[in-house]
Amino acid sequence: EVLTHDGTDFDWAAAAGGANTPACHVIMDTNRTLSNDTLTKIEFDDEQYDTASAFDATTNYRFTVPAGEAGKYFIHFDADFNAGTSAGLLKSYLYIYKNGAELARNTWDFADNYIKRSNLNITNVLELAESDYIEAYVYVNDDADNCSLNANGTHFVMFKIIE
Repeated sequence: EVLTHDGTDFDWAAAAGGANTPACHVIMDTNRTLSNDTLTKIEFDDEQYDTASAFDATTNYRFTVPAGEAGKYFIHFDADFNAGTSAGLLKSYLYIYKNGAELARNTWDFADNYIKRSNLNITNVLELAESDYIEAYVYVNDDADNCSLNANGTHFVMFKIIE
């Protein structure tokens, strides 16, 4: 604990220029089966925290910038792909979408050397306006058509950067 000269607690957030909010950390509450050769939105449905109630974890599964909170945002997604009992995973892709359009992606293409698991992450800093929304999508190519996203390795973290 750090006290000021008058004996009150030191306000670290104010000293740093404010808080990194709005902010959220969301996960999936269960593993999700993925359809082969299909772009699929990640349904993050378990909010670890959401400081501004800006993440919709029940319907649209996306973060929407609240009124008055335009600015630069740090965005990070992790996706843990599992081909099940076989080593049939050929390609896995992770995307950041902004306002319904692809903005960035990270890919693994194993070029006919099938594997069992893949973990991708993607990080970006974006200038966002009020009402802009961010979503995560995945795509897999799996010869056994039994790939899933593991809940314990699939996460979304986003927060506003102090400027």
